[in-house]
Amino acid sequence: MKYNRKNIGHNQDSQSRPDVRQQGIWEIKRPLIGLGIILLLTLVAYHQAPFNDFVHWDDPSHVTDNKDIRDLKFENFKLFFTKYYLSMYHPLTTLSFAVEYHFFGLNPRAYHTTNLILHLANIVLVFYLVWFLSKRKETALIAACLFGIHPMHVESVAWITERKDVLFALFYLGAILSYAKYSLEKKWTFYWISLFLFILSLLSKSAAITLPIVLLLLDWYQRRELRVSVLYEKLPFLLFACLFGIISLISQDPMGLKDDLVPLKLIDRPFLASYALVFYLIKFFVPLNPSALHIFEKYVTGYLPLNYYLAPIPLIVLGIIFWKIRILKREISFGILFFLITISLVLHFLPIGSSVVAERYTYIPYIGLSFILGQWYCYTSDKYPKTMRKYKIALIAGGILVIMSLVYLTTQSVALWKDSVTLMTNAEKIDGPSPTVDNLLGLCYTIRGETALDKGDFEGAIEQYSNAVQRLSKIPRPYYSRGIAKTRSGDYPGALEDYTKAISIDSTIADYYNDRGNTLLELQRIKEALNDYTHALQLNETMAQAYFNRARGYFLLRKQKECCEDLRHAASLGYKEAEKMMERYCSGK
Repeated sequence: MKYNRKNIGHNQDSQSRPDVRQQGIWEIKRPLIGLGIILLLTLVAYHQAPFNDFVHWDDPSHVTDNKDIRDLKFENFKLFFTKYYLSMYHPLTTLSFAVEYHFFGLNPRAYHTTNLILHLANIVLVFYLVWFLSKRKETALIAACLFGIHPMHVESVAWITERKDVLFALFYLGAILSYAKYSLEKKWTFYWISLFLFILSLLSKSAAITLPIVLLLLDWYQRRELRVSVLYEKLPFLLFACLFGIISLISQDPMGLKDDLVPLKLIDRPFLASYALVFYLIKFFVPLNPSALHIFEKYVTGYLPLNYYLAPIPLIVLGIIFWKIRILKREISFGILFFLITISLVLHFLPIGSSVVAERYTYIPYIGLSFILGQWYCYTSDKYPKTMRKYKIALIAGGILVIMSLVYLTTQSVALWKDSVTLMTNAEKIDGPSPTVDNLLGLCYTIRGETALDKGDFEGAIEQYSNAVQRLSKIPRPYYSRGIAKTRSGDYPGALEDYTKAISIDSTIADYYNDRGNTLLELQRIKEALNDYTHALQLNETMAQAYFNRARGYFLLRKQKECCEDLRHAASLGYKEAEKMMERYCSGK
């Protein structure tokens, strides 16, 4: 069978393209059955996701500690559209959290399930979009399958905070598909639907601003003549993209979103971008060693690591290879440009945080690479049908092996998002120790300790606080919290040691002195306890509890005058226990 270029891409006019309506019913059902299998495989790969917990990495700011989502009243609704969250503007995403909170509270299963449903919907959109563009069901199935089960997409689906990824993608892909239908059928209804979906995508995540450029790429791929009228069609899209781009820039608080990759020289930015591109290309084919953090912590000598300076070399080689290729030129160009356009915003030409790369950034861009793979498969099948039939069993076995491997890797990646400690422990294993991982793990252990303490599990709390201390040895709070747990468990010498350590790190917190005074009181070191209470009151003269505790110390020393004076201070500040003690010991005074 001679390869027929008509079957690959949008290279002919609409009359020469295969019409899906003219195909037999089995030809329609077969790819839909394939799509159903892909959706089922995705459910298998993500079966653990709904049972994962929130993670203490942006989830608190967006959901668990976000009081704005606790009520759907009009005042809160206005906040969603006028307020930034962690220097990001995504009101529609925040609104989706508020709706979930209204019905499900803080049940993480609801939020994870919504993310998964949106991902499944996006798979369907990818399938139909690629089928519409390529007119090849094989390409559509390959692209949809890779989109659904690729391990690099786990972060976008399994992280509740990344609702903005799956939500913006839903409208982004819908806008492309609607525009593609408009450009082919010239029905303005599809144009306005596309624009409306684009606005919803922008309201979900500012990364949608790349859409006008993607639409121009679509016109080029469909061989539309780039007349002035075609360019005018993009003006509304471009205006909204500029508007939301400005909003996004304004939202970037210089204090909140400092570029943790500074002090980078301007000349280093292209090398950083090259490194990121090479990373994403490698991970597309070899998605091993997933990590939530890819922290850049080595800019200590004023120079990047050597592999960053070498990164442009493989890109140049790939560019030369592409230049020499004579087949599928338009298809490969479309896929590469789609990849580059949609990933361009996160290549560190502008400050975007401490991660050199992030797996969630590939959610949309990898569609371009998958498109190339699908079209290459179709080309090979058409060009060498006998060879493909000869090795059919081997090819099917190989395909099944690849798919099962991806499902397995995705399942393993989803399990890493079980909770905060699991997630950050893996990040440390892959990327090595870093202050970022220590801070996040320290916070996770501290919260675990607080949970155990609330349940009365003092030994469990001490264990968790001890883990936090190992991570945050220069922060007083874990020592202080462990001191509280030790006090409640009766380990007063251990508590005294922890309170003293907390005070040595930060001597400006009245609670530290007050609680150390209580411990000293239990150890019958009354005069030392009185000194701590006095120090606490010097730091906070309205601390009723410190007055009351000092009164207890004076009582033990039989200093009734000083005791009653402190009790009156405590009572005047509303401390009920002080009033009871005054009635008992200070009557008539």
